[in-house]
Amino acid sequence: MKINNEIRKIFLLGLFLRFLFMPFAGFIRDIGYINYVANIFASGHFDVYKYLAEKYAGNIFDRWVYFPLGYIILGAFNWIAMFFLPDLNWERWHESDYAFRAMFFAKVPYLVFDIATGWLLYRYFKGRDATSSVQS
Repeated sequence: MKINNEIRKIFLLGLFLRFLFMPFAGFIRDIGYINYVANIFASGHFDVYKYLAEKYAGNIFDRWVYFPLGYIILGAFNWIAMFFLPDLNWERWHESDYAFRAMFFAKVPYLVFDIATGWLLYRYFKGRDATSSVQS
């Protein structure tokens, strides 16, 4: 598959901007909750809902509402990130000395899926005329 230079430049510029802003911009509470639970999964507690129910002794579904597949995928990324952030406590990650690094690693899975989505869209629309789908 040949990608023209203009699209390559736009992609690299977008990737550069994402890398530049990944440590700083974002929804801290959502990133923290998702990665806290995914880290529980990465630590070997495969039934995260049972673990959280025992730990917090209450209705966990008011706070922990994400589907298991998301925790499995993010747990795999967190397992890799644990090599770069060995002392990170995801419950209080925003108070750590390397909070920006934690924010960066927390967003890497989303970047991977964004690139994959962009690639799929590029493959789908490659070679189509931009005006052919517009109805008069």
